[in-house]
Amino acid sequence: MYLEEETLQSAIDTTSSNMQYHAAIVKCIGVMLLLTVSITLPVIIIVTHGIGYTSICHTSVSNRTMPVNMSTCTYVKQYDLTHHTRATICSINHTILVDIRLFLNDTATVKGIGLDLMQWVTLKQHMNTIDSSIHEARTFWKDIQRMEALHGNNIIQQRQLDSNHNIY
Repeated sequence: MYLEEETLQSAIDTTSSNMQYHAAIVKCIGVMLLLTVSITLPVIIIVTHGIGYTSICHTSVSNRTMPVNMSTCTYVKQYDLTHHTRATICSINHTILVDIRLFLNDTATVKGIGLDLMQWVTLKQHMNTIDSSIHEARTFWKDIQRMEALHGNNIIQQRQLDSNHNIY
């Protein structure tokens, strides 16, 4: 009788240790499953819906003659800069924002910049300097093209090769 009790106790101990082992495996699988879902769910949402940009201040324009304020701004005025680029002036919570952004299918994209009033004023103060830098850049490229036409070689490519070898 003592042997049967000992065998029974041994079987119970073995079953208990097997159950603990399997419980640990189930816990690991559960953690991995939760991590997988928590990582893949946002990826699926981003892939299916895109990382769209929700501009604080943009108008949804279904009819170009009658813009509809679909934002939380108390004041919105929008100006077409180019075919797909718009500047939007927005007043929200007593703050004025200037948002220059690319729109595709009348929807704001992430490509753009939002400036508060201080940044806008600073940009305007530097406008003459920026314009002269643009003029310098245009002149630089025209000079390069003229030199290439005269000398018949690619000066920009040569400058890049020289800079890679630190030769000036």
